[in-house]
Amino acid sequence: MKKVKVRGIYSTALTKLLLDLGYKVSLPSDKQRERFSGLEEGYPIDAYISDNNLWVSVTGPSSREIVERISEEIECLYTRDFVGRIYRGDVIGKTTNGYLLRVGKFIGILNEPLLSERPLVQIKKFENGFFQLTQDIRIFGKYIVLIKDGRNSFSKEFPEEEKEKFSDIKIDGFGIYFTKFSIGREKEEVMEDIRECLKKYEELESLDSLFFDHSWKMKFTKKGNEKLDEIRSSVSPTCKKHHLIRKLGLDGSLDIVEEIDPNRIDVLERENTSMKLRVIHDKLIGEGFEREETVLERKDGYVRSYREIKSLGFYDGLRKRKLPGDYAISEIKEGEVYYRISYYRRDGSPIGEYINLNTPIEMFGTNVYYIDLGMDLVKVDDRWMLIDVEEFEVLLEEFPSLETYKKILFEKVREITGGNYEVEGS
Repeated sequence: MKKVKVRGIYSTALTKLLLDLGYKVSLPSDKQRERFSGLEEGYPIDAYISDNNLWVSVTGPSSREIVERISEEIECLYTRDFVGRIYRGDVIGKTTNGYLLRVGKFIGILNEPLLSERPLVQIKKFENGFFQLTQDIRIFGKYIVLIKDGRNSFSKEFPEEEKEKFSDIKIDGFGIYFTKFSIGREKEEVMEDIRECLKKYEELESLDSLFFDHSWKMKFTKKGNEKLDEIRSSVSPTCKKHHLIRKLGLDGSLDIVEEIDPNRIDVLERENTSMKLRVIHDKLIGEGFEREETVLERKDGYVRSYREIKSLGFYDGLRKRKLPGDYAISEIKEGEVYYRISYYRRDGSPIGEYINLNTPIEMFGTNVYYIDLGMDLVKVDDRWMLIDVEEFEVLLEEFPSLETYKKILFEKVREITGGNYEVEGS
């Protein structure tokens, strides 16, 4: 049976879930040893689960299988990692230090001299609103990474005796990075992976794209977090909204409250309630953001808030110019798949309405979290318009589990507009 290493804020709930699904959990933390019996202690492992910056990362040769099994039990949005994807790029412009390239359905920046008219590029990271690209291609295998003109190196987890096993492997023209997933493997098993990577490298010139299954990403929805809370509570005292609290970094007194009385969530709510509303606008592709608004009204999972518009330019979707003194009123309700922003001039005259479409809103104290789903609904001069539908369609392609929300969102659009709306560009 596959072995998985689990770390991070979801570790207790996911350890319990994986054990129930028949997987083995290996290399446990001290807390996991306290809470579970029959855990494994050594390598090799088939997947590693961790969390970082609102994402749950699953890496390793069995990462896709693990993600798909988790998604069958826990509502989440998941995709193959963008980092490492290889595309045949089309140059569409220049930047100060390089080039703008279209890669698949996305735009990336290449800060390197072009090696060809349609260069083969690989995504390194997402930064400053764009995918950052390189022509130094690496091939990701199950256990190793193949690096053109590189040198052999090992994951920091590698014990010295394991390094010795692979020390005589040399490939002309390539370096090999031995990942943690090669620890404990038979040499021939790793060699077979190297041969597969070399074959992929030889085929690159005939391809327009190449994706790897070495790394997958997940974000849990409100329903998913609630299910994880339920699973965790079967193992250890758990407050309602435990995983939301952890995810948003609001867990100052959480351990103490759960130890004394996990039903006293009101103590934590008071700690995290003020006249300032923190809105965490998360995204599936690209970088999310946070903003702060002033609370005007708050009751029963509903909050109305105010913010002054200080930036210049035009309102997204509304096509109206921003003027000094403009302000916005937000209305947010927990569990809804949208929230409303009404924009006004200094004298109170309306500019327009903006309906953000998102995963069900999660709320704790005066902290609000949701995942933006690309398309939005705007109302200008008494006309409703559904905008950025193409962005939602791209998300649907990348995140197959998002299909669940397609019907829900369009039903909500019809409910808000009474069915009287246009689609941008149609």
